[in-house]
Order: sequence, then structure tokens, then C-alpha cells
Amino acid sequence: MSMAASPAMLGAAGINVATKAEARQSEPGPERTLIGYPSRLSCRPGDRIEFKVSAFNNDRFQADLVRIYNADNLSVYKDRFDLRPVEADFAGTYDGISQPLNNGSYVEIADASALDGLTSFTVGAYVLPTFLPGDFSEEIDPNAAYITSPSIGATVAEQYILSRYDTVSQTGWALLLEEDGRVSFLVAHNGNVTRATTQGAVRQWDFAYVAGAYDAQAGLLRVILQDTPISAGDRFSARRQVAETAFSGPVPQAGLLRVAAADGGPGTGRHNVAAGAFTGRIADPRVISGALWGADIDRMRAEDLPGDLAARAMMCLDFSQGIGTLATADLSSNRLEAEVINTPLRAVFGPFSDFKSQDWTKDATPFDAMHFHADDLHDAEWQTSFAYTIPEDLPSGCYAARLKQGDFVEYITFFVSPPKGKRTAKLALHIAEYNMLAYTNMLYAVLQPEAFSGIPANQDDLNFIIDNREYVYGFYNTHLDGTSCNYASYLRPMLNLKPGWNAYNFTLDTHLIDFLDKEGIAVDILTDELLHQEGVTLLEGYDCVITGAHPEYVSHAEWDAIVAYQALGGRMMYLGGNGWFWSVSPHPSAQGAIEYRKNTLWSERVMENGLRGGGFWESDRRLESVFGVNMSGMVFTGCTDFHRTADAENPRASWIFDGCTEGQNFGAYGVDNNQPGACGYEFDKADFDLGTPRHALIIGSSNAIPGLIEETQMGTMALNLSHSPAPERETTTRADIVFFEGPNGGAVFSSSSISWCGSLHENDRQNDVARITGNVIRRFLDPTPFPALPDDSVKPVERLPSDWYRDLINSDT
Repeated sequence: MSMAASPAMLGAAGINVATKAEARQSEPGPERTLIGYPSRLSCRPGDRIEFKVSAFNNDRFQADLVRIYNADNLSVYKDRFDLRPVEADFAGTYDGISQPLNNGSYVEIADASALDGLTSFTVGAYVLPTFLPGDFSEEIDPNAAYITSPSIGATVAEQYILSRYDTVSQTGWALLLEEDGRVSFLVAHNGNVTRATTQGAVRQWDFAYVAGAYDAQAGLLRVILQDTPISAGDRFSARRQVAETAFSGPVPQAGLLRVAAADGGPGTGRHNVAAGAFTGRIADPRVISGALWGADIDRMRAEDLPGDLAARAMMCLDFSQGIGTLATADLSSNRLEAEVINTPLRAVFGPFSDFKSQDWTKDATPFDAMHFHADDLHDAEWQTSFAYTIPEDLPSGCYAARLKQGDFVEYITFFVSPPKGKRTAKLALHIAEYNMLAYTNMLYAVLQPEAFSGIPANQDDLNFIIDNREYVYGFYNTHLDGTSCNYASYLRPMLNLKPGWNAYNFTLDTHLIDFLDKEGIAVDILTDELLHQEGVTLLEGYDCVITGAHPEYVSHAEWDAIVAYQALGGRMMYLGGNGWFWSVSPHPSAQGAIEYRKNTLWSERVMENGLRGGGFWESDRRLESVFGVNMSGMVFTGCTDFHRTADAENPRASWIFDGCTEGQNFGAYGVDNNQPGACGYEFDKADFDLGTPRHALIIGSSNAIPGLIEETQMGTMALNLSHSPAPERETTTRADIVFFEGPNGGAVFSSSSISWCGSLHENDRQNDVARITGNVIRRFLDPTPFPALPDDSVKPVERLPSDWYRDLINSDT
């Protein structure tokens, strides 16, 4: 999905197509009682995978292993649903325990004993708050510039900035925001709480310096709020507020020291619960020995601590250090070990940024803040329920641990590839699990059901997430402050990566797996994780590699691998749409996590691995040069069919249509609820100006696309989005089926549509989409070289900006 839903996109939905989804909805299924996740998605023989299960009722459950051939039990092809039991040593009955999620990102110093002897002390940090509970609303505003996901906002009250505070025993001290945004410094012992609180509240989405001090000699607590606006114009209205209250001490000094949360007592794993997690940016959290006041507070908030204060620093964290790790640096003489938990957004600007730098790897100094969220979650840290070591003889494929409790059935999916360096088939299927991570628990089908009415979906699962909002995460949801979720992880439940979630992404890939099985074509499963780690070496030796229905999010290393594979003579089939569009990266240190930066500030586009995020075209990587096509548009309220073009008769490609019987138009069937078709959901087109190989053949193009939502126009310098239907102009959106030969006997076939694989099983595979797919696979597995190009095969193409961009720069307006 090229961008997130917008009002224009949603308003355009369903204009030309009558919604039939409601009529297809089945009765509600059994109540969900189980949920879980694996310790890994990508496996090889010999690997150990652990399954983490939460049983909401604490009852026992059964588990066994199934191999997934077709995960679709929702569309018109639901009779193809095919899960086959596999013998596994973990099959049996297990004790169930309820395991809640522990959301919230923060920094933790587990050993803060260096502070134990403090009497008078001062704490402070820069904050840029981005959410206050008073702003929370259960309602979704359809006119908002960006549709905000349901959130845990109703559960947020106090937000801790810097604390050594146990909220269970109510013992310790904390600098925090009250529910209404006022700043407090509190001290407590066994529930006896004393606090000093400012009269005014912080201003959201702007920096302020907040500090708290305990003066043992004077017997008081003091809290300070000093506005430090980003905008020069706002500095005229900047406030300084101070509040004091009597407190005779002593201040308890024990336990964890945390930034952006307090200690909420034991959780399900290694870390205690993140109580009162903060949402917003924090920079330069510091603890200084002695009670500071007046000008010394201003000196404490300097970019670099003055020498005398540095000598008294008990903790001085610099968030510009340690980017790409799960740690950050303490510049004080104590050198406290600070762990970064649940992947807050790093490499973001702080209060001293001049916004000149665009790349933290060249100068990290301006990127000295972290953006924390109360709903961040990298690792749920659930206890292991059972484990499985992949047998040496287990075939490559898609598998799931099937969980049963009463009438309820759940699946935890994982993928098995051949042993390293071994191929068990001539054909490989690239499974885009990074894309599945990106789409974790996406809720657009609930927030705007009319806009996504074409995709068959499991309403029970969607309703569960709405009712349990701690599970709202993934790139296509937003944080409770409306900002984009920039990290995804498999170490937390993913309802979208299982049989029966919807007929999109993973399920469409299983339609292809089912097709290959029925056609008797052996295939190895390869994952994004392996392709990123091993590069072209993983692909070498395969006669053909297929990339599936929706490989939208991939890494730069994966891009390098497929380009190298093609240069070696590899043959590739791209049976999807909107693929290879956004660059992501596995987090350098956080197992199971990937990162992207498509909805961040331009100055914060560089990921924690040091490479640019966002669209691949931003890095001058053009998919047209790799697969001959690039993103053209998307629609989720109906699909369409294709028609043959003149190039379909070219002897270089006419064999692709051998045995086809549907005539000029083909593919008017598929999984869509409203108007089925082989062209739909998201689709790509050729553009010779932008890099489609000069000898490429466009052998098919889409017919009229119904209910168009978003038109994507790619240029050499920009991505232009517009929403249609637009009666005043003709749309350029279409899908193109492309074939071209490559070096050293290679070749490429692109179907250019996500819904293509959802059409394979019409009439038990006796259809033109299936015949075309099978013809290409079999020819690509045949080592016979392709004929030399005729002299007139190369088009006289100029590499210029595409038509829409030329029109734009040449217009009079």
C-alpha cells in the first residue's frame, strides 16, 4: 500500500461498485481464548522455534503441527482451504496461562546503586510531549488528515519522564506529567506521596525543560517548567513556572532507574511492567548531586554540562550515542549501563538541532532525542509454552502450530527453508515476511469498511483487536499520538499471519503454493530474512525465483541480491503488485524487528542501520529496471480483468498464451468480494522513460478499473498521488503484464497485480491466469536459452521524466 488511508481515498471508495461484503459476512465464530507468537519466523532444519501462548482463561489447550497449502477460508475459493497435519514431537496438551502485553518504550538502568547515597539532588530533561489523556477520543474523525488507529489512550493517566519509583508499593521519586499535562516532582514511601506541581501544563508538540529538586537542607521539593520552543517566534511567549512544597525527607533511593516510565512490578518476562509510559520525545535526562536553583538550572540544561556540574553528575544520558543498538551512553563518571527497551524511535532531532543535518551517521549530535510511545512493543517477553526443533527431513514449506481450546482454533505460522547451501527444488518462492510484519493487525477494514470492502476479512479477528487495543501495532496503524508506527516485530502476536485472517498478502501467496502443489511443481520457500542475510548466494542454483503477491517492504541488501541474480542469468517472476517499493531494514540489534521511515520528517529519514528509509526511488533505485514495472495505483472495492495487447502476438512471447481459451479479455474472476478480477488491490505499470528495459514487451494491460481509490504517478524526482475518479481528466492508472529477456539466459515476467494469484483456482485451475502462470514457470525452469533479439526489438527510448512530470514543469501555472 503506497500510502496510508486519507479522507480523499476513503471518500472515493465504492463509487462505482456496490458493496457486497456485508452479505458475505458469516455468523460470529467461537470466542477467542488463545493467542500467541513464535520466537522466529524463518527456520531451517536444526533450528529451534519456541511458541509463546496466552490462554485468556488459564485453561489447558492442545497443539499440533500443520503444513499450510492454502490459507483461504473466506473467499469464493474457501473450499480450497488446505492444512495438512504433520507429525511433530510437540503435539499434545499444555497448561495455559494468561500473558498480557507489556506495552511502552523506555530506557532502564537496572543497577542504579550509584544513586543510593544521594540526599539533595536535582533531575531534569527536555521533553516534547505528543499526547495528553485529555485529547483522547474513542471516535475516529473521518475528516482527519490522517486516519488515527484506535489506541490505548483511555488507559493513560500519569506519564513518567524520569523516575526511580515503584508504582506498586508507591515508593521512590519521579518527575512526571500529570493527566492534565502539569509537571510534578513527587517523593513517596509506602503510599505516602508528596508532590510539587506546576500551575500550568506543558505545551504539546514543542520542547520544554522540566526539572525536579529535593533540597534536604531547606526541607522542600521544587519543580520547574521552562518552555524552550523550537520556533523563534514562540520564544516571546515562553514561560518559566516554579512550584515548591515542604518535604522533610528522606527520599527513598532504591530499585530501577527509568526514563519514560516507572516500575510497575513484575511482568511476564525479564523486564518489569512499564507503568505510566510517556508518549513524546525526551532528550538529555540528567541526575545531579545537590539541589540546583535559578541560573544553575539553566546551566544544567545546556547542551554540554559545565565542568562543575559534570563533576556532580550521577547520570547524564546522551541519546545520540548507541543508535542502532539497544543501549545508550551515560556520560557521567558512573558510566551507568542504560538499556533501550521496546524500540522507541531513535535518530530523531532534539532541542539543539539546527535542522541542517539529514544523516545521523555523519553527525549524530543533533539527533539526541528518542520518541517514546506508551503503546510501543518490540518483544512481549511471554513465557514459552512449547518448542520444536525443525527435523532434518522436514520439507521446505509454510507451517503453523495449530492451537485448540474447545471450539476455538488459532495458528502460529512459520516458514521452513532448505538447509544452508542446499536446494531441494529448481524453483524458489520468495515469501515476503517483512511485508507481513508491516501489515501486522491492520485495522483499515474496521475503520473504513467501505473503502476495503473488496477484501474478504475475518471480522472476529478485527473486532478482537478493536476491543483489545494493546494489539494495535504495525506500520499501517498509528500510535496513540497519531504518529506512524516505524517498527514491526514478530516477537508479539500477529493475527494477520495466519490462515483465515483475510484474502490478501499471505493468503494470496498460499493460493500460489496450492497451485504449485496441484501442478506437481516442487518449490523451496525462501524468506526476506535469509535473502537479506545471505544475498545472491541464497538464490544461486535456482533456475527460477518467484516473488509473491505483495513484496512491498524489502531491504537494500535484498534489492542488491535480485539485481545480482538477474545479472548471473537468473529468471524471475513477479506475481504481485506494489512490490519492492519501500525500503526497510532489520533492526541491527533488536531480534525480530524491522524499521522503516516513510512517514517521518525528511531530516529523520535515515534508519538505525545507517541507510536511507522511505521509497526506493528516493535512493534512485527504479523498479522499472528490475521487473519492468512500478507502482501505478490501488483499489480495494473491486477488481478488473486484462486484455491482450499487440505484443502478445510477438513470437518472443506468444508461447505465454499457449492453451489459453478466454480470448482477448481474460481474468474476470478472483477473490474480491465485489467485482472479482486478476487485476486488483494494488498494481503496477511499465514506463520506458523511467527504466523499463527498451526491449521489454507489454503483453497485457488491465481493462477499466472500478472504484479507483489512488493513482500513483512515479517520476524521476517525485512520487505524485491523486485520488480518482476524476471526471475532468483521464487516469493513467493501469496494470501491465511485462516480459523481457535478461543477460546470460535470464528473463523476467511480471503480472503486476496483487490479486493475480487470487485468480489461479477458478474452475479448478482451468483458466487463462493459471495457464499463463504455468506456461511461464515451466519455460523458466527449462534451461533452453531464449532466442537472440531481432534487430527491431529495442525501442528508441529517451530516459526523461514521465509525462505527468514533464507536463507539470512545462505548465504555465
